[in-house]
Amino acid sequence: MRRRGAARGGVAGRRGVAAAGVALLLALAGCAGDEDEPGGDGAGPVDAGPPVRLALVFEAGRGAPTVESTLTCDGGEAVASGAIADRGEDAACARVREVADLLMAEPDADRERICTSIFGGPQTARVSGAIGDQRIERAFSRENGCAISDWDAAVPLLPPAEG
Repeated sequence: MRRRGAARGGVAGRRGVAAAGVALLLALAGCAGDEDEPGGDGAGPVDAGPPVRLALVFEAGRGAPTVESTLTCDGGEAVASGAIADRGEDAACARVREVADLLMAEPDADRERICTSIFGGPQTARVSGAIGDQRIERAFSRENGCAISDWDAAVPLLPPAEG
């Protein structure tokens, strides 16, 4: 004998569907970025990590005029000048702290790294300054796959590749 409501889901079936829907909504809400967190979509407060004081010199190609920018992140405050300000100082401060190891490393210091022979463009950049007590002197280019990857990891401190 068929139980009452079993063919159409009944009350128990609808409760199960409703519970699954609520669980799905809660899971999706957990995936959304908080706009006040670094890396979120908003221009919320900057993570008060170590102080950052950087200068960036960007050149779009040999002979092109250089563009100079600065970035200071201290005590949850972010101040930028030049092109970094156009890309968002809060996002740049958050990204600098995320890729601090990359900024402190010498380009191609890891000789075990295998890089593709692909030219990503004539752009070059030099970042100098400090993150906390750590001195930064880092050159960037787009001359091969590894250099392109390093450049892309440093966006929005560096300008995104156009293309």
